[in-house]
Amino acid sequence: MESQPVTAVDVAIIGAGWYGLVTARTYLRLRPHANVTIIDSDSTVGGVWSKERLYPNLVAQVKLGFFNYSDTPMPGQGATRSQLVTGTMIHDYLSKYAADHDLLRRIRFNTTVERAVRCGTRWRLSFKDSKDVMETGKLIVATGVTSKPHMPVAAQTTNSLTVPIVHSRDLGTSYSMLQSEKIQNVVVVGAAKSAYDAVYLLLSLGKKVTWIIRPDGAGPLAILPMELFGRFNSIAVASTRLMTYMSPSILNTDGSLYRFFHRSRLGRWCVGMFWDTVTYLSHRHAGYGDGDHVAGLTPEMNNKRHVFG
Repeated sequence: MESQPVTAVDVAIIGAGWYGLVTARTYLRLRPHANVTIIDSDSTVGGVWSKERLYPNLVAQVKLGFFNYSDTPMPGQGATRSQLVTGTMIHDYLSKYAADHDLLRRIRFNTTVERAVRCGTRWRLSFKDSKDVMETGKLIVATGVTSKPHMPVAAQTTNSLTVPIVHSRDLGTSYSMLQSEKIQNVVVVGAAKSAYDAVYLLLSLGKKVTWIIRPDGAGPLAILPMELFGRFNSIAVASTRLMTYMSPSILNTDGSLYRFFHRSRLGRWCVGMFWDTVTYLSHRHAGYGDGDHVAGLTPEMNNKRHVFG
């Protein structure tokens, strides 16, 4: 029986996205001579922001300065008129980060980890469509929650019908096909952020879009305004320390501000008024009251309990 080739490393990191890259860099800062290998199924770094997943008008809805590593500012070239970060900017930023910190040579691209088994004090990894085996002393999983597409089962009405089915994950690689004039009508299934992005992209291509959202579940994703009160970026507001007191959290239960906002009548009234105002601004921005077709996108909430953000 032919033995399987085994590669031994000190640390194996699955995923070359935001967390995989910074994990590798941090570990190497502490142990510069460690044998660290990053494994990723794509052909470039970035995870959800890899080159294969990019397409025109893909924007992160985050202002420049709020979507980068704390020690590495993101260059402003390519930002939108409102200083929003684009998908291309994020991919280029992560690619440069990997190159600057000598991580590219440590990445094994186009490789999918199929199985990870504990063998004594080490881990043994096997890969899809490969006989290679990797053994590592430490295993770090940084695959995120949006790496594996969930495809619905679509029944064909006739054997000769061939309708292309594309997951939002593959909009980048399918962009050229979607541009074709032969494709005029497209059905989008789902109500998460990727569905909103897909609908917007298809409408910008001049397609007729039918949007299907299942009746059960939590309803569509909330449409938040890019700016609050006409001047403050929503993500920037959410990143302030004050916001840690606007929502109850078991990680923040001490201090005079906490006692004011959550244990006094005036403070609780202020918290309630803040979220009522944000809700009003969000509903007005989204235009939920402009017609039945938009009203159907209103997020569903359980009225029997209070929801603070």
